[in-house]
Amino acid sequence: MITMDCEKCGKCCVNVPITVEEYQHIVEQFPGIASAAIDYGFAVEIHGPCPLLAPDHSCTAYELRARVCRMFPVVVTGKDENGFTMGPSDYCPRATTVSSADIEQAKELRQEYNAEMAKNWQEYQQTHPDAASMALHFLASRSPLEMQDEKISEGSNSTTESRHDTLVTVIQDYEATLGRRKKKGLKT
Repeated sequence: MITMDCEKCGKCCVNVPITVEEYQHIVEQFPGIASAAIDYGFAVEIHGPCPLLAPDHSCTAYELRARVCRMFPVVVTGKDENGFTMGPSDYCPRATTVSSADIEQAKELRQEYNAEMAKNWQEYQQTHPDAASMALHFLASRSPLEMQDEKISEGSNSTTESRHDTLVTVIQDYEATLGRRKKKGLKT
């Protein structure tokens, strides 16, 4: 488990992307989360401040929290030849307390998350002709894409085209992760 002395500011508990399976598991115990859930079919976003935050900004579902919640304040910081690079978040006031062991644990959680998202995406796109549109909506809600908008749009006159290119890259990354996991005989 990632160890840090959380100051409970609540900044990390906004617009949280989780897998469908994580959502189903959490909503069984905490049906109130459904009020903030946006179901994209292959992923769920807990939109706005998470309804599971207590008034003191502690998590009322701490033991059941999703992988992205368990990873925080370790986040994806870039990409290299081995996949995503991870490090402390820039907007967490306690991110400097993260250890290298925490980063390694977060990488494992991220691999699980990516593999599950890739599996969900593959299943969803096979049965839904609107899959690309739904994925664009999901990606548009994510801050990494928003941060990339300026970079992407510099090379293209069309934001839709840019987002599509980004979507294709993300999907290819997910599919590659799933392929590597299958090759290694890991659960996909």
